Amino acid sequence: MAIRSVGDALMDVHEVIARICETDEKTLGKMSMNRIADLYREDADLRTLIPLLRHPSSQVVECGAWIASEVVDRDRGREVFNELSPLLDHKNPAVRFWTIESIALSARPEDYSVIRRLVLLSADASPGVRQQALYWLCCIPDSVVEPLRESDVWSGARLLLGNVSKDEIRLAIKSDRLFDQRMAVAATMRNYGNDKVFFQEMLPYFDHEVLTSLPRLQDLLSSPDPKESEEIQKEAREDDQ
Repeated sequence: MAIRSVGDALMDVHEVIARICETDEKTLGKMSMNRIADLYREDADLRTLIPLLRHPSSQVVECGAWIASEVVDRDRGREVFNELSPLLDHKNPAVRFWTIESIALSARPEDYSVIRRLVLLSADASPGVRQQALYWLCCIPDSVVEPLRESDVWSGARLLLGNVSKDEIRLAIKSDRLFDQRMAVAATMRNYGNDKVFFQEMLPYFDHEVLTSLPRLQDLLSSPDPKESEEIQKEAREDDQ
């Protein structure tokens, strides 16, 4: 299975996997991954990512999930959705982290079981995964939240809907459950992020982890395109390093 690169040179997907496996993670991140991702940013078939997403090596899967996060959007990526969705439960937190973006952007109402897993990642064991889930839960449309009505996460997920009241959010933010607290934060940002009075009322209930995420979440409010907003944040984080 070949991936077409610029200049019509061909790179076999197995060659890509071998390169990932043979390169240490630090060198790989700096030198190889963006060159491989560029092939997909052009027009490479996303289905050629499937061997990476299915690979037994956690490092290879992580690279595949990262590439997907770079190129999947609302109009591209359904052909690998069924390969990506199980990765929300991957043992490697980095795989879960990178998969969240692709799922949030490409999910449809009929994918309610996948959206349920995405919602639950807001209370994941990994702080980074929790923050990533919180960000993208602020972006998913009501149409993919509504099918969760009959699920066991509905009591929290319903807060994401546009018709949630401030009193419902106030009650959830004071819950002892991390999941309810995170749903309340997402609901505040999604539905009342520009209400300065209500935002200031909620602010004392935001824990350190949420406060750390606020610049990223607030930037999201100023951009109608979450993908564009996230690209700006990625560039800012790279400049800080």
